[in-house]
Amino acid sequence: MDGVEVHKAQNIALKAADGPPDQHAHAIQQALDLAVQHHSSGRLHNAEVIYRQILQSDPAHPVALHSL
Repeated sequence: MDGVEVHKAQNIALKAADGPPDQHAHAIQQALDLAVQHHSSGRLHNAEVIYRQILQSDPAHPVALHSL
C-alpha cells in the first residue's frame, strides 16, 4: 500500500473512531469501498489492511469478516 493509500485508510479509521454514529457508519462504508476496490484489483494485502482497520472499529462487521 503506498503512502497516500495508508494515509487515506488511517483518516477513515480515525473518522470512524470519533464522532456520531452517522459519521461512524459513513466512514466505515468509505473504508469498505476502498478495501473492495483493492480486493477487486488483486491488491489483496492492501484490502486486508483496510479490512483489519474496519474490524478494529467494528469487530463484528459482517462484510469485513467475510472478505478477510
